[in-house]
Amino acid sequence: MTRFGPDSYPRADRRLGFRPAALLLVAAAAAAWFPALGAVPGVAITKQVQVHLELRPLPPATIAGPARPLTLDLAPGERASGALSVVGPAGGDPIDLRLTAERLAPDVDGRSRVALRAESRAAGEGEPTVAQRSMAFEDHDTVLFEVRRDHDLPLTLAVVATTSLETVVRKAPSVGRAVRLNLEIQRVSGGDSVTVETNRLDTFVQQAVSYSFRIGGQDGPEGLDLSLRPLALHGDVLELEVQVSGTLPAGDELVVVGRTEHWVASRGATSTLSVVQGTPGSGYRFLVTPSF
Repeated sequence: MTRFGPDSYPRADRRLGFRPAALLLVAAAAAAWFPALGAVPGVAITKQVQVHLELRPLPPATIAGPARPLTLDLAPGERASGALSVVGPAGGDPIDLRLTAERLAPDVDGRSRVALRAESRAAGEGEPTVAQRSMAFEDHDTVLFEVRRDHDLPLTLAVVATTSLETVVRKAPSVGRAVRLNLEIQRVSGGDSVTVETNRLDTFVQQAVSYSFRIGGQDGPEGLDLSLRPLALHGDVLELEVQVSGTLPAGDELVVVGRTEHWVASRGATSTLSVVQGTPGSGYRFLVTPSF
């Protein structure tokens, strides 16, 4: 597994003085010019379609002042917004537009789709006028979007949509080392305890694994949730975050319990977490043994 860090660069890279950002740029260039090189260790290289929108008013409406048409760029699943001030088709004071575009999933024909929302307010108006529409398009399509009426004249925007295929470089997701935790659950009543269940929980460093139960069904009054998250593995020593929460009976009442502990446990050693209420105490005991 390759990780970015001052001590994790290949030796040749350290001699050349490369940094992680530089490595990402080199990877992007390699993907663009030499596709046959395949994957770069520690880097995920993908292609995605970017959508570019240019919005401008149709005549006789005009953009107020020297401003240019509004442009919005959208990656898959993204939302973008911007403002535009226009002189409406009836003239007069500028109308302020707030435009939002949200990238939607492609349609059944594979065309890109975008949802548009426009909020417009002229001088002296209170609440803005809101207009919405969705559009499906191919590259270099133009769609008309009427955002309001100005003295019975339509204020319409021309939306020019273009697409491009771009290379996206990200640090590749990494999975920590595998960890196996043996879990024994004991029922405690006074000074006695009995094992009610044993489990083997498999997970990875920095990935939580959980165990839960509830007496009397999903809405039963008694139950606990146990979460175990390995934080780090140092040889035969495991750092483990342990969280427990739930409700236990104490006489005629229910007691809400919650606790977080930080353990350091060696391979094969058993650590214990007891959740007991009342006198004599009753509840549960969790015995956790790492066997990674």
